[in-house]
Amino acid sequence: MYPMRRSRSWRPRRPGSPALLAAGRAFGIAPYGLDALNTLRIEKRHVTGAELNGNTSADDLGFGRMLKQDGDFVGRCLSRRPGLSSSSRLQLVGVRPVDVSQRLRNGAQLVVPRARRSSLGYVTSSTPSVEFSGWTGLALLAGGRERIGQTLLAVSAYPADVIEVSARRGRAPELETVARAAGLVLSAFGRVTVGAEQLVWCVRPGRWLWLTQTAAPGAVAAAWQARCAGLGFVVDLSSGLTALHLAGTATREMLTRRCRLDLDPNKFPAGYAAATLIAQVSVVLSTIPTGILLLTPSTTAQHFLEWIATAARPFGYRSELT
Repeated sequence: MYPMRRSRSWRPRRPGSPALLAAGRAFGIAPYGLDALNTLRIEKRHVTGAELNGNTSADDLGFGRMLKQDGDFVGRCLSRRPGLSSSSRLQLVGVRPVDVSQRLRNGAQLVVPRARRSSLGYVTSSTPSVEFSGWTGLALLAGGRERIGQTLLAVSAYPADVIEVSARRGRAPELETVARAAGLVLSAFGRVTVGAEQLVWCVRPGRWLWLTQTAAPGAVAAAWQARCAGLGFVVDLSSGLTALHLAGTATREMLTRRCRLDLDPNKFPAGYAAATLIAQVSVVLSTIPTGILLLTPSTTAQHFLEWIATAARPFGYRSELT
């Protein structure tokens, strides 16, 4: 043990926010949270980690003119390689649905109507707009700056709503009772429950992921937040996670090559679920009667899909966008 000196104890103090809100009420001042900040940055076309993913260059993001024109700087030689300034690279663009009733989903692949199996890029960030009706978002699109004004299709690999339900400490049994009364069976830890129109799996104690059919944005989460009031928390992760369904006799063998789990059917049979890494990408993996269902962050879904396509080729498989 190491000697430690006790610091001055913390004392609760009256926050200054009530005074600030009162002073600014006449000017329409209001507090905002992280979701509001995210909406603001997307509508202003500012980038974060979803776009600064380690593969994009300054030119891809429209920052080429910000690079120092004279003299040397770290990365100058690399930035001037033709391959990093090619017009065919994935470039940052803003996107909006033509039908304002439709939502954008992070990770949705962008394709042309006549070639739906060839992805041109993907949606990196999306949010309901406050400036106009409908949704707006950012995307990385091949030759994006030359495609401004074009109409493309946004295709989700496995369109569904993903909801996370977390129980308050000691309230999990009550939450399970409420869910059961509403027709939702919360699975045991490390298991997945398959229903008629929904899947529920638990890879962390007291927390469940629920995959259900698409509905109006936020509608499912809002309904369950009302049911779970005082017992837990509900978060809509539909734009943050992408669902992928894999089927075929060699699926487990293909995934085992880069998966940290033992996917032998005797060790990881149907009905099991776990969080792990595959090809250095975080995934939630579950075995269901029709194959294997994966959830992966939408910002790395494109990379993961490319790895799956490469890994599946020796087995004669192919990936399809439908």
